[in-house]
Amino acid sequence: MAGGSGRPVAKGSSSLSAHPLLGHFGVAVNRPLSGRITLANPTGETLAFKVTNPALLPAGITLDADGLLGGTSRVSGTWTVPVEACTASGGCTTGAVTITVTCECAASPPSSLPPSGTPCSDSGAGDVLTA
Repeated sequence: MAGGSGRPVAKGSSSLSAHPLLGHFGVAVNRPLSGRITLANPTGETLAFKVTNPALLPAGITLDADGLLGGTSRVSGTWTVPVEACTASGGCTTGAVTITVTCECAASPPSSLPPSGTPCSDSGAGDVLTA
């Protein structure tokens, strides 16, 4: 982020513009996440994605260069993860994805969900409660 404005800034080629939110992905604890970041590129060049601060990814979740999010988290919470997408010619843009991991709480009302970052029991209960 440049200039302290708090807004993502495109670097390199001016053909890529900044995309503050690249997507929201959700999954239940102990369930595999599978999602892809899609971003239109007017140059037609392939984009390579990377997390600019890997410490902000939920444990067990990864992002590959093709924009595929995958893995399994054992902890509930919501994470905003900074991502950069670059072309082979050096045009880059930055943005973020939001990943929400919810506990599996059989028949529990939303007010009884544990706080974000709380490990969930691996009860195997069927109902998934999402916010």
